[in-house]
Amino acid sequence: MEARLHPRKNIHASIRLLADPEQQRFDTTSTNLSMSGIQIAANKELVDHLLKQQTRPIHFDILFDTYDSLPFRCRLIVNRRQSHDEFLLGCKFIQLSDEHLELLTRILDQQA
Repeated sequence: MEARLHPRKNIHASIRLLADPEQQRFDTTSTNLSMSGIQIAANKELVDHLLKQQTRPIHFDILFDTYDSLPFRCRLIVNRRQSHDEFLLGCKFIQLSDEHLELLTRILDQQA
């Protein structure tokens, strides 16, 4: 049994990941979402770019395609390889404002 603060929902949404430090953009999709984090489908190019970051833990911003004016700050928690070029990245949201929480609630409620 998983010990989670917030349940995850399978949500396949288009997202843009902005990788630190130069904010390089990667378009990808989410596989699930909760009020505290997101799982992202990633290819090897994206994972290699993230792992090149000098600072740990690894941080980056994501933008939901339909709400691209509100970046979510994330910390990489899990990097799981699915195949040679397919990965799942488990990420925790950090520094969430009321506006972030409202948007997450709206996205999760749309998938109910």
